[in-house]
Amino acid sequence: MCRALALNEREVRERTKHHFLGCWCAWANALSLCSFLPNTLYAPGALLSLAAVAMWLRVKWVTETVFGYGMQSHYESALRSKEEMLS
Repeated sequence: MCRALALNEREVRERTKHHFLGCWCAWANALSLCSFLPNTLYAPGALLSLAAVAMWLRVKWVTETVFGYGMQSHYESALRSKEEMLS
């Protein structure tokens, strides 16, 4: 839990240019990026794609800046780990 709180604070303090819709949360010994977008903001093809790109940029930032991993080189192993946690 403390790691997630520290990460949220670091993201706000650094000039990441992120929108901060959502936050980092600790869940099952891992970090997850959680967000909520109300249905009233939905516009076909617009908001969903912008939100997806914004979330990807936040994940890329934490992977490369905070943990020091290359996004491409660790994507597959991270995906497998997350799938194992969810099953």
